[in-house]
Amino acid sequence: MRMLLKLSGKKAQQPRNAMFGARGPTVTLAPLFEVRAPQGAAVVGAATMGAAGAADATWYTAEVTGPAGFGAASAHPWDLAHDLLQRGLAINGQRLLAVEPDMEQGWTWEQDGTPNPAFAAAREGDKPEKEMGAPYDKGGSFAWHLDDAHSGLRAASTAVGAAAQKAITIVHLDTGFDPNHLTRPVNLDLARARNFVEGGTDATDQTPTGGVLLNRGHGTGTLGILAGGYHPDLLAVPANFGPIGGAPFATVVPVRVANSVVHFGTSAVARGIDYAREIGADVLSMSMGGLPSDAWADAVNAAYEAGVVLVCAAGNSFAGLPTSLIVYPARFNRVIAACGVMAAGHPYYGFQDLGKMEGCAGPMGKMNTALAAYTPNTPWARLGRANIVDMDGAGTSSATPQVAAACAAMIASRVAISSARRRSSFRMSRAGAGTVWRMAGESAGATPRRNNSNGSLNPRIIRLTVLEKPNLRRIFLLRKRCGRTM
Repeated sequence: MRMLLKLSGKKAQQPRNAMFGARGPTVTLAPLFEVRAPQGAAVVGAATMGAAGAADATWYTAEVTGPAGFGAASAHPWDLAHDLLQRGLAINGQRLLAVEPDMEQGWTWEQDGTPNPAFAAAREGDKPEKEMGAPYDKGGSFAWHLDDAHSGLRAASTAVGAAAQKAITIVHLDTGFDPNHLTRPVNLDLARARNFVEGGTDATDQTPTGGVLLNRGHGTGTLGILAGGYHPDLLAVPANFGPIGGAPFATVVPVRVANSVVHFGTSAVARGIDYAREIGADVLSMSMGGLPSDAWADAVNAAYEAGVVLVCAAGNSFAGLPTSLIVYPARFNRVIAACGVMAAGHPYYGFQDLGKMEGCAGPMGKMNTALAAYTPNTPWARLGRANIVDMDGAGTSSATPQVAAACAAMIASRVAISSARRRSSFRMSRAGAGTVWRMAGESAGATPRRNNSNGSLNPRIIRLTVLEKPNLRRIFLLRKRCGRTM
């Protein structure tokens, strides 16, 4: 069993052995990341089990060798965590501030909307998958989500230009990427790539080929939506279509934090978030999530304070199962939760069908820091098939890189944000089930049909526009001061 410990004091640079209390077990501590206390303020995080004061602290992974382990072998990992904390133990004089199990978490299985075992075999074909039908909206054309009638991301990318995009660094946390796929981003930064699963710098997708519910290629798919390029040999992609990603010229740092979206460790995600802060990233995009974690809260707070815009998937469900509410770390107030809206503006939730996947939303207090983008039926680059891009990308996994790409465009172009309905700038308004982007001057159209009666769960709509006068451009970053992580 492995635990995550938050200890007072600065980070030890190398793994070390330490004694848990005077008679406790010997543990091997490996540093995850350091938590620096804000100047003149107390550290505020998630509802921790320990009292964290305004002092430097460090998160470690802790492993115990030997049959006794942490003791009470039959206890639940969280019971052990509480027991360790309540005993008030210290490790080599460093006070224990918080402790939690390094849980193996899971992401609600997605892609075709139905957890069908035959799906795994179907993906091995040599033809791109087509768009899904009812209850999902079809876009009707390849990468429809990029056009002016939907996100406006393609026009925004053109207006910003390749050089300005390249100056923006996006950290992409996922299962890795396919180095041979023809949509591989042109500015993929392999020098700073990291692998927090197996260790090292090789962030290629190594998801096992065996098993049905591993969702192979999740990272390859989301990376394509974020910054995918174009190649004439791609099947079923219109000639001279151009890049398929929303921010195709941004500098993207691939970080492998999961062996599959069904199995990822709390510690790997925490380390990935902190790595974005460490290298000075502008944006973080993560299309997965799970249960809350103190370590995640500390990593999010540190990244936010360093100026990283964090975009994480809101989560998926089947008729509200396993949960209809936004998952973590998207649930934190300092993270933009990426929700979904369908091609015709219909909500991506409320189907009440156990066989059809939908996005998560709520609680009400979170929706002020939630946005949404288009899903399902988005392009999905297929792992191991270099020339195939499927058209049935689904879940809030597909929405997340679109929101991240929009944030990158905003930073790169130094555009303004306004809540005015008809102003030639980024503007926000509320409609439908989620956020959609349109170019300035476009009509919002008819009010989208709602599948629920509670309009309070509908996040803001962002409409990407290009400012008419360059001298009016300025940075106003998503009204980013939305409060500390709670």
